[in-house]
Amino acid sequence: VWGSDGAAYDVGRLLLDSDGPSVPSSSGKPPGSHGGCSLDRITSRLAPFMSTLAPRLLLCVHSPSPTTRSQITPLWTALAGGSPSSARSCVTANLIPIVDGLLGDTRDPDWRRREGAANALGSVVGGRTWGELGGGEGLGKESHVTMDGTVDGMTLRDYNGKNKVVNAKNKKNKTVNVAVNVAPAYFRLIGLWDCAFRLLDDVRDSVRSAGFELSKTVRVLTSSLCSSSSSSSSSAAALSTVLLYLTTHGITHPHPPCRGVSVATLAAVTAVALPETLCPYVPSLVGAFTRGLAAVEPEGLDYLTNRTRAGGGDGDSGDGHADARSRNRITALRSAMAVQSPLSHSVTHLLHLLPLSPPSVRSSTLSALLSSLSSGSGVACIAGAARAVGTVCRECPQALREGGGKGGGGAGGVIVQAAMRYVEEEGV
Repeated sequence: VWGSDGAAYDVGRLLLDSDGPSVPSSSGKPPGSHGGCSLDRITSRLAPFMSTLAPRLLLCVHSPSPTTRSQITPLWTALAGGSPSSARSCVTANLIPIVDGLLGDTRDPDWRRREGAANALGSVVGGRTWGELGGGEGLGKESHVTMDGTVDGMTLRDYNGKNKVVNAKNKKNKTVNVAVNVAPAYFRLIGLWDCAFRLLDDVRDSVRSAGFELSKTVRVLTSSLCSSSSSSSSSAAALSTVLLYLTTHGITHPHPPCRGVSVATLAAVTAVALPETLCPYVPSLVGAFTRGLAAVEPEGLDYLTNRTRAGGGDGDSGDGHADARSRNRITALRSAMAVQSPLSHSVTHLLHLLPLSPPSVRSSTLSALLSSLSSGSGVACIAGAARAVGTVCRECPQALREGGGKGGGGAGGVIVQAAMRYVEEEGV
């Protein structure tokens, strides 16, 4: 069916151009002489192969080619049951092979297949649950994830080639061994984000547009998976997966649109996640978000700051005082942008959880802030970390009195002094 447009068109005529109980064969011979059969019979015979057919049919249904869409859409509608509700049920029954197949098509050299796969993924993954994507546990804090979705050295394709044998009953009620795919849901969630990032940076405009629409769908899906409306185990698994991937590869992505959608997703996730689920991640998120402020800042501001020298009269304008005033204004602008960033608001939301957190979480959060102040680069990072220290002083002063952290016993005073020192040095 998917080998050529002509073959697909011929099968479409075979299925759809019949008014009687039987359909003539593609060779034009009478039904009885060459295997003609009814539409219901053809559909029932192809039903066991829908896990293989569906990804390719959906790819053609969402193809940028109008000819391909017009030929395959009626065929897909007929095979899926003839109505939108039955088509949705068919997609749900074969969701895992559909998503896995379309994720592979987004890497195809042909831009038409990349665009069609992006559109198809956006149409099938919306509103799905963690269990429908494969279930299982989420990523652990010690898991190593690469940008392309490799987890601890294993890809989704590796898992698809690795089968687990379980016992099941056949039609004669005899116990047989059945191979079951064991790829967990976090591979598909990470794969969707990797796909969105790649398509957002595609060389073709139409593919980038499809990638933008897909990124919005994946953002809503991620927020739904991590929300309190999901089961506690599923939301915890989705939360650990998305936080690890987006804080590692999302907010530091070299392409600005990818950083933007990552920041928006992390802000939404931290707002809807259960507090008890989010508390263990507060230290790592606070550190990642404050350091990420420098990554999402427009590059032009850092360039202007470096070009504008304070004092000395050796600036381009020849007036040292004018250069100093310009630099101060740029620094004030960068600080204001940092504290109004969605990441900064997410840090504030996370710090509001400190009074409910155990002492170990509070001390680790202070250590993360001290690390951001001392090793962070750029005005945005310093301004965001300093604002976070001020929030801790207001919302959870007991954390400053508790021992622990790098300062040991006097960690609170050390962090406040460090914040004041770095703010003064940067002129924030």
